[in-house]
Formats: sequence, structure tokens, C-alpha cells
Amino acid sequence: MSTSGALGIAITDVSTTAQAPLGSLAYEPATSAGTKANMGEQVWIYVFNDTTTTTQAWVAGDVILRDTAVANVITSTYDGTRSETAGAPAYLVLGVAQHAIAAGSYGYILRKGIASMTGDGSVADGDPIVSHAGGLVDTMAAGEEHCVFGVALTDDAPAVTCFISCQG
Repeated sequence: MSTSGALGIAITDVSTTAQAPLGSLAYEPATSAGTKANMGEQVWIYVFNDTTTTTQAWVAGDVILRDTAVANVITSTYDGTRSETAGAPAYLVLGVAQHAIAAGSYGYILRKGIASMTGDGSVADGDPIVSHAGGLVDTMAAGEEHCVFGVALTDDAPAVTCFISCQG
């Protein structure tokens, strides 16, 4: 199984300087052995933690959105920030952190595949999922159909396993 992305960078490498172009994708093929056995292919995307405070380090399970903080304009780069918005449109979801990425640092987050996430306590197996404040996921509510970026494969307690397919 491949654990490296663009330019041979490991999926878990985190740096304060860019080691690959933002938006670069890395693919981990499906495998029949190990901790990711029979979970299918994973697609990772290289992003920048655009948060300015050290208290906003991303942790495993955080939903990461495209940064819209500057004059509420969507950035054209792959600068991300932890979700603090309930039901953000799916086109803003970049992916889900699967390891820590400090504020002001670069690293890969999972864009497509089976992900470990943190739920808000109400997610049930089979629920369509949307972003929630605090980097969490929540069950889709009426009117949030355009916000769905995955489906829960387990109940949360508060960890939840989901299949995600992010477009951001």
C-alpha cells in the first residue's frame, strides 16, 4: 500500500513550509490486509491550515472547510479552516483531518474514502452527514440536502465511521 503523495511526501507529513502544490491529490489503493483491509481506495488532498491561532490545530476527525474568512469570499486556493458552521454547503468541504495539522502548517487530509470522524452525538448508521460547529459532523436536517458530503457507517459515540466524498 502506498503511503506517499505528491513528490514522495508521506500522507502523515506535516510542515510549516509547502512540500507539494496545494490541491495535490494522493491515492492509497484498496488493500486486503492491514488496518485498512477491505475499506477501498482513499484519496487525500494537500492543504494549508489557514488558522491564525495555535489553538486551532486540526485533530483527527475534524471537518475542514475552504476558508471564507476574508470578506466572506471563498478562496481560490486550498487554504482550510476547521468547520465552525453547521450545514456548510458541500462545495466548501475540503475533507476530514485524519491526523494533527498545526495552525500555519501544510499536510494531507482525507478527501474521499472511509474516514474516522467526531460526531455531535446524534449521528446514526445510514444517516447522510453534514458539517457542524467545532469540526464535528451532524445528521442532515431538512433543507440541508445541498450540504451532504458523506454517509455514516456507524452510530457515533462520539466517534463515527463515515464514507465521504468531498468536492471542495
